[in-house]
Amino acid sequence: MAHPVMLCYNLKDDRAHRISLMAMQHGIHLRPVKPEEYHQTIAALLDMEEPVNSLYDGEKFDREMLLMANFPGALLNSFLNAFHESKIPPVRLKCMLTENNSHWTSLHLHEELSQEEIYFNAIRLETQKRKKEAEEMDPKRAALD
Repeated sequence: MAHPVMLCYNLKDDRAHRISLMAMQHGIHLRPVKPEEYHQTIAALLDMEEPVNSLYDGEKFDREMLLMANFPGALLNSFLNAFHESKIPPVRLKCMLTENNSHWTSLHLHEELSQEEIYFNAIRLETQKRKKEAEEMDPKRAALD
């Protein structure tokens, strides 16, 4: 099996250092991605295919993003638990390598993860709204919960 690798975008300062140390403790190779590489496919960034032989000079993004590749389930759980236990605030845009996203560029991945975040935030807000409405309709039940 290939070595676990984590593509990292826009991690800075102490946060980058803490995540780097935690990754090393878990045997994960960190691969920072520079903005001039944003047009490369994820597979190229992971040395799974040949990169495009040019530098990118277009639109960039500032948000942090992580892509985890070659993580067995136990390693993923252990790493995410350590992230939580270390009280490092979560990186909101993160995913695992898939056959589908390996063909995307970093820009495409960022757009997809941003849209996914919007979708899940909307679901969370709707769930909270329904719970609040239910509590207002039946205060006795809310007191039991």
